[in-house]
Amino acid sequence: ALGAAECQERLGNLEQAAEHAAQAYQYFADARSPLGRGNAAQRLGAMLHRLHRRSEARDWLVQARAAFTEAGNPMAVLPAINPLCHALTLVGLRGESETICRTLLAQQAHGQGKPRRIAWPARVVLGIVRYEADDLVEARRELEAGFEAARLMGVGRPLLGWAISY
Repeated sequence: ALGAAECQERLGNLEQAAEHAAQAYQYFADARSPLGRGNAAQRLGAMLHRLHRRSEARDWLVQARAAFTEAGNPMAVLPAINPLCHALTLVGLRGESETICRTLLAQQAHGQGKPRRIAWPARVVLGIVRYEADDLVEARRELEAGFEAARLMGVGRPLLGWAISY
């Protein structure tokens, strides 16, 4: 069902893709697979976000985060950090969005206490959240650090386009 969701998403049929992702979530829930639930919930949340169903998207992305944490793989939530935190901010939960970013950055810290490069999405999103809170100093610091980490990982401007306007 998750493969069918991806196919429908590529065809632009987001409603059908969301239905397939919801079916996949139920299959993984029945199989008691937290990693599978996390993947399906993340996919469904991202699709609902694209459909501008922000409140539903937020709920699914929060479930994805919980499932990945339950599976012992909190890093898996990094790809969902942008739609999750964007949805949280849009429904007035900027503080929760910031907490999620800071928690992920703390979890991804190496021995020197700085976040690993792989956590660049959380740094960029935290920068955006701080920008929207009018903390321009921290916003700039996090955005620059996030963009630099992404650049060092080979992530280019096309992938970062969603954040460039900040």
